Amino acid sequence: RLEVSIATKFGLGPWQTPTIPSFLALPLNHLRRKVNRRPSSKSATTSAQNFHPIAYRAISQKSLARQLRGSLERLGVEQIGAYLGHECLPSFIEPEASMLLQRLKNEGKIQRLGIGVSAQDLWHAREEDFSSFELLQYNADNGELTRDLMNHFPEAQHHHHSLLKTALSK
Repeated sequence: RLEVSIATKFGLGPWQTPTIPSFLALPLNHLRRKVNRRPSSKSATTSAQNFHPIAYRAISQKSLARQLRGSLERLGVEQIGAYLGHECLPSFIEPEASMLLQRLKNEGKIQRLGIGVSAQDLWHAREEDFSSFELLQYNADNGELTRDLMNHFPEAQHHHHSLLKTALSK
């Protein structure tokens, strides 16, 4: 464990046992995403016309503490290498919850803080809200938008997913 950094996320709600088996849930989730697919944008400058923001939800100190405690227990660890807000923006995190995140980071329970959100949501968010977050995780299926985000947040460590999404869908 000394050579492995564990990353986990918070913000979507309490963990619960899945109601359907994963062999059904994964294909159903894939179909749901295909049906609900948003139109992709060509660039950061034109993405405003295709922008559909994620729904706001408040992340409270109580919820955050419960989620972290659950993650630590399930993972069997005492600290998290990276703790990312899942499909949330920094403005969703209530002030008391933000203070808790900073305190946990100062105490060493969390090594790095991050946000995992769509590239479009990240592009349209207020830059000053991200000062406490070192990691940004987002889809990189639009090369121009990805480059723009890397330039827009030069101090952050960028983690990308969906790199091959566009290529594989053709």
